[in-house]
Amino acid sequence: MALILGERLASLRELEEYYSYEDALNLAEVIQVKGHNEYVTAKAAQKA
Repeated sequence: MALILGERLASLRELEEYYSYEDALNLAEVIQVKGHNEYVTAKAAQKA
């Protein structure tokens, strides 16, 4: 949950009251994919 809160994609109250566990996992996946894409982009920029 800290990952989602830290990225400010949802508040603690939203996670407790509105989003399901599956929603939270999807949000975490979005964060991980974003981080990976940024890593790949930075790596490509270093080679150029």
